[in-house]
Amino acid sequence: MGGKVLELETDRILENRKQGLEVTLCHTEIENIMKCWQIKYLISQMLKENVSWDKIILYTGCTREDIEKLTEKL
Repeated sequence: MGGKVLELETDRILENRKQGLEVTLCHTEIENIMKCWQIKYLISQMLKENVSWDKIILYTGCTREDIEKLTEKL
């Protein structure tokens, strides 16, 4: 059975939305990675300046456990 496969308008619209969603997710992931890197850098600089852990927690919103994990890597 041969013949031309018809592409429905709804199929085309759904595919375009799917591709747009993938691009949006990609940008969101990049933004989240950058925010994470910036927070890690900020914490490392604050630790170098001997800022108290309480202030680092207050300013960054990170938990003590997050800061401890970061200090293990430094």
